[in-house]
Amino acid sequence: MLNVSDRDISVDQLMHEIRATVARRRSENGRQPGTTVDPSETPSSGQSLSLQSDFESHANGRYHVNDFLKYHGATFVRNAYLGVLKRLPDRPGHDRFLSALASGELNKLDVLALLHHSDEGKQSGVKITGLALPAFVRKLERIPFLGYLLSIVIALARFPNLHRQLRQSEFHWMAQHEALLNHFDRAHRQTLQNFKEAIGQVTQTISEHQQRFEERQNAISNDFEQFRQDNAVTIDKLNESQEALRGRLTTIEDQGESWSHDDLYAAFEDEFRGKREEIKKRLEVYLPIVRENGIFKDVVDLGCGRGEWLELMRDAGVASYGLDHNVTFLARCREIGLDVIEGDVIAHLRELPPESLSLITGFHIAEHLPFKKLVRMVDEVLRVLKPGGIVILETPNPENFMVGSYTFYTDPTHRNPIPSWTLEFLLKQRGFARTEVMKLREWKEAFIPGDSELVKRFNEYFYSAPDYAVVAWKV
Repeated sequence: MLNVSDRDISVDQLMHEIRATVARRRSENGRQPGTTVDPSETPSSGQSLSLQSDFESHANGRYHVNDFLKYHGATFVRNAYLGVLKRLPDRPGHDRFLSALASGELNKLDVLALLHHSDEGKQSGVKITGLALPAFVRKLERIPFLGYLLSIVIALARFPNLHRQLRQSEFHWMAQHEALLNHFDRAHRQTLQNFKEAIGQVTQTISEHQQRFEERQNAISNDFEQFRQDNAVTIDKLNESQEALRGRLTTIEDQGESWSHDDLYAAFEDEFRGKREEIKKRLEVYLPIVRENGIFKDVVDLGCGRGEWLELMRDAGVASYGLDHNVTFLARCREIGLDVIEGDVIAHLRELPPESLSLITGFHIAEHLPFKKLVRMVDEVLRVLKPGGIVILETPNPENFMVGSYTFYTDPTHRNPIPSWTLEFLLKQRGFARTEVMKLREWKEAFIPGDSELVKRFNEYFYSAPDYAVVAWKV
């Protein structure tokens, strides 16, 4: 323990005792980050290889110079610090000495002498036998001219010894090389053995799975064959029935249909939808929306029918096209020069790139679709509309009792009436930012006069708008 009550203690002695205490605690508790490093430390790889023997510290602090000279490189620097200064080297000192040894500026004797004659080395009290004379000679060798001559004389005198040391070094490095080769050979053999064992395990597992698969496949084949044998009569009867049905269908196809469905529905529209000029007049209510939003192109009308809206768009100078699956309607549209294509609504929208259209319209198409398909259509419309794009969906208004209970079902292809708040909710919920409901063609001329609540409700239920539209904007 450091005694700080002694007033005669020197600064050098104090620093030496501090360093010794830190080194001792480091060895006891594990190295702390910061002041010193152990260059010899390497991560454990499971198979360690040591080419230099471990350094043995002498408790009495007495060494012979050869106790250090047998080590090389970073190991020598580390052991010199441990033996002479009784601590691990600090990073600057370690790097400085290692660089000087590599360049030939210093040799091992110089490093030992510098450490031994340093202030910290003097305080450590370590004695190194055999160091004084070589160190003195090294000093003489640094004297200009005289040192050069002395180096030549010493070299000549040491030549036989140097020759012997060269043979020893050759043997030593060959032994080190052989030790390295043996180590790597053992490691390679062990790795190869582990790899072979792993391959063997994988091969065995694959073989077991393959065997179980073949057993299962055989069991299934046997079960199927047994099923076929047990139900051979039933299968034959089913095959006969199938052939009979195919023959009947062929007969029906050969006979043909007495009328075309598309022609029938086109005639139905002509009878119950209204004249073309009347429908065009009704659709003019949407033209201000087109003008106010600056729409001049990228417009598609889903379920375009006879093309009344497309004709209005053409007259307004707006580039648009229509989509329908009724070939009779499509032929009529092409006769008057309208751009139309045949196809399914959902399939066509899915083929369009995102954000490619400015306006999508669908007049009296929503009530023809199952709800799930209507939702898919709304999702695809939202996808293909540009930011700020608009969709207009018009449909019969079931808030009008005559429509909801009677005229809606005039068209046998209608599925279910859709209240305005239901369609508006769907558009908002699927992602449209703003919606507006337009009540269309309210029959005010038929209103019963009067201000009573009963009269107002009667007029609302029986003469309110027979159609409505939801207009929705994409963000």
